[in-house]
Amino acid sequence: MRPLDLSPLLQTVSTEVANTVRHDALAQRMDIVLEATMASPAYGERLLLSLAKADYQALAIVSVETDQESAHARAVERWWTGRRADPELGGRLVLPETIDAAYPDAGSASICRTSARSLAETIRAGGTAIERVTIAEYDDGALARLDADPPRSLDA
Repeated sequence: MRPLDLSPLLQTVSTEVANTVRHDALAQRMDIVLEATMASPAYGERLLLSLAKADYQALAIVSVETDQESAHARAVERWWTGRRADPELGGRLVLPETIDAAYPDAGSASICRTSARSLAETIRAGGTAIERVTIAEYDDGALARLDADPPRSLDA
């Protein structure tokens, strides 16, 4: 076992640090970029509440999706690449169970994509003080869908 092989155990600590930084940034009304898997619909709901409380009026969501098989292959490749590049630290480990949990139905969109779309729908339904939302969806690196307020064409 190498240090980065333990990264799933450190996730909690890094999440706590990120939450503290996000809280401070929201309090200062800074433009922020949040990186999250969106595997938990509850996280999205908490995010919308914190943005609305801080008086944010627009949200841009970038949803990056791949299929379950590719996610497994990429996780293994990242882990081995890290172990080879730095044998002492090792590679960043993502457990297969973590990936599988994000894909409840074979061949369907991940929970992450579904949660991102749900955020946009909640905003558009008036379920928050945020007034505008843009969601850009990428499938395996290619822009697959752009949905903005007001609507824009992919050609624009």
